[in-house]
Amino acid sequence: MTESTRRSKRPNHGGTLDTSRKAPEKGHSGADGKRPPVSQTVARDQAGPGTPGAQAGLAFHLEGPQHAQVTMAVFEQEQIGSALVGMDGRIQHVNQTLADLLHYKQEELTGKALDDFVCAAERAQPCHAGTETLPSLRRGPPEVNHLARKSGETIACQIDSHAIRDASGNTTHFLVFVADARSRKEAEERNRFESALYQAQALQTLGMLAGGVAHDFNNALEVIIGFASLTRIRLSPADPLQEPLKIIEESAKGAADLARQLLDVSKDDPDGEKPIDVDDLIGTVLSIITRTFDRKVRIDHRIDPGLPYIKGIRNRLEQAILNLCINARDAMRRGGTLAIEATSQTLNSTDPRLPASVPPGKYVRIAVRDGGMGMTPEVMEQIFVPLFTTKGRGQGTGLGLAMVDRVIREAQGFIAVSSTPGAGSEFAIYLPADFSVLPRAVRPRPSELVSGRGKVLVVDDEPRVLEFLEKGLTRLGYDVVAAESGSIACKIYSGQFEEINCVLLDLIMPGMGGLDTYARLRDINPHVKVILSSGYSSGRVKREAIDAGSPEFLEKPYTLEELSQALQKIQQN
Repeated sequence: MTESTRRSKRPNHGGTLDTSRKAPEKGHSGADGKRPPVSQTVARDQAGPGTPGAQAGLAFHLEGPQHAQVTMAVFEQEQIGSALVGMDGRIQHVNQTLADLLHYKQEELTGKALDDFVCAAERAQPCHAGTETLPSLRRGPPEVNHLARKSGETIACQIDSHAIRDASGNTTHFLVFVADARSRKEAEERNRFESALYQAQALQTLGMLAGGVAHDFNNALEVIIGFASLTRIRLSPADPLQEPLKIIEESAKGAADLARQLLDVSKDDPDGEKPIDVDDLIGTVLSIITRTFDRKVRIDHRIDPGLPYIKGIRNRLEQAILNLCINARDAMRRGGTLAIEATSQTLNSTDPRLPASVPPGKYVRIAVRDGGMGMTPEVMEQIFVPLFTTKGRGQGTGLGLAMVDRVIREAQGFIAVSSTPGAGSEFAIYLPADFSVLPRAVRPRPSELVSGRGKVLVVDDEPRVLEFLEKGLTRLGYDVVAAESGSIACKIYSGQFEEINCVLLDLIMPGMGGLDTYARLRDINPHVKVILSSGYSSGRVKREAIDAGSPEFLEKPYTLEELSQALQKIQQN
């Protein structure tokens, strides 16, 4: 016979507890002053479940000193409340932990019916005569009930009851364990929060490290793009190698763009809100997901032409839309279609989509739709609650949609969600249109190679980049002086500043950095012409260059054509 319902998944050996030394009805000790016995004989049930009194097989006995040890372990431990309850449902013995939990003294609980403490709405129907369980002592997994404290306040508790039987298999008592369910729930919530915080901190650290890695990555791409473009311009236009070299350049440039977009999305923008081109915003997201999502997910998009600008923090909005796309992908385990749409909408005060707290007007609607599993109404009510997630352990933090909701509300917008179980979901973001800026035409990347004259000082700590710059600028007609550090560049410039027309200066270098070098060059010649350059993907670096007074900034990796036009521009200025 199975003796109790266990929380553990270990094999249940059943067993019977012989209570031939019956516990006293009241108080905390027997007539002899000793603590009530918990067990005298424990035997393994060999006859199978449902056979009362089967005791053949493994058996052992607990003698007097062992009784005291078992009793002490059960009733004097401080982690969980415990009570010995008779067949009449009344408490015969209770530990201090349970008394403290319910704000009673131990003697005040002795003799009271355990069910009297259970909230009336949660009490089970009375049991039939002859059954071995009372409402609060029903067999089964531990349940959560609300127990009344002495003050009348209720507290959520997890109750687990175990039947104690005599040698004949008859139930004589119940051993009841009562735990504060709030502590367990709070611990679970705390663990989830700490896990989410750890993941967020890990991503933040990874983002910081990735910025440095991007510097080396872009330097490597600069060498590939630079030498490919240098080789291409040395060949005749009809040479069959022209096309393969262009493919190398375009592929490397695409890799650089993807790395920059991923890094831009992962960091915050300290400049705050600014007008945002919706077509460009969604284009960035599409560029990322089309290259990183599984090919079994088909990506469709429809963006209305001439959409008005919106206003917000670009990186955060990119993160929000990207998060919706990731959720849509995860909802389609076997693949499907992910659709992104952007349209202009006019919402009046009677429009049912418009929340009461949001003013009517012109909005840009950005919708992300999937053909996945969909959501039930119960799930939809909680999707924006922090730490709520339907994903498995390690697959989601429950913070993604909470972040999306916060970002959209900060941008004075709102989100409309529709979903049908088994038929997919749609998340539609509504953001106020900003007509202070007119949509601009996209400027094509410079493709014209411009020759020049004069002496250029190039400063870079990466030898291969330096080699490309020397050869490339020489090919364009410039005289080139190379320096592998800021200190060497300052020494060269101090002796030749009257001859040097322009300095191409890398910002991120060991020792004397680019900005310090630039400041020293300006001390030597306040009118020095400098193009600052960096492969470090950080808006902060570019802002520091502008703040330092440099009119030109060239982001690595760049082509020889882009470099030639930057040189022409700064010399004309």
